[in-house]
Amino acid sequence: EDGGDNDDNDDDATSNNMEAALQAGVSGVIVPAKKCCLILNDDATAALFSQTDVIIGVDNAQDVTLAPATTTAFLVNGNGDQDNSNMLEETIAAIRQHNEKAIIIAQLDSMQTDNAEVTRGKQLRQDALCCSVLLRDACVGDAEDLEYASFGIDSLTKKKSSTFNMSGLTGSTNGHFGGVASTQSTTWLRQQSR
Repeated sequence: EDGGDNDDNDDDATSNNMEAALQAGVSGVIVPAKKCCLILNDDATAALFSQTDVIIGVDNAQDVTLAPATTTAFLVNGNGDQDNSNMLEETIAAIRQHNEKAIIIAQLDSMQTDNAEVTRGKQLRQDALCCSVLLRDACVGDAEDLEYASFGIDSLTKKKSSTFNMSGLTGSTNGHFGGVASTQSTTWLRQQSR
């Protein structure tokens, strides 16, 4: 072996993985933009992908040009320092030019310091830069999966004040009188082990 490209082997592996995923009931897949040509131009593999929703993963505006013209959903890196914020805006502008009605999903790393994923996710939604947020590695099979998933969903979807936060004020109905809920950031065990 010369270590060269084995596109045929990659296509076979992709077809096998996709067949297994379809049999397991998958309703959508993410295809990196850089692999679109390899995957979606192969008739057999493209036929498999036509049986489910396809989201194209892009890292930058150049990747958007690799996506098929029929692409209706994109996954973008929403993590944010200033450089990435500028790149994110350029990428979203390229997506809007590609398909102004495309669904844009921002991918954020989970369990960030000071709950930065929540702040960033809310900001991206507020600025209408994305319509949904995916918390990467939120569920990895450890004891914090359920608690973190609940935290992420509640934090990103509820409209609550960051300065005035009360919980459980239903005592007259069920006897559970709450109090001031914590506004402290959560430190996760998984986060500590990074």
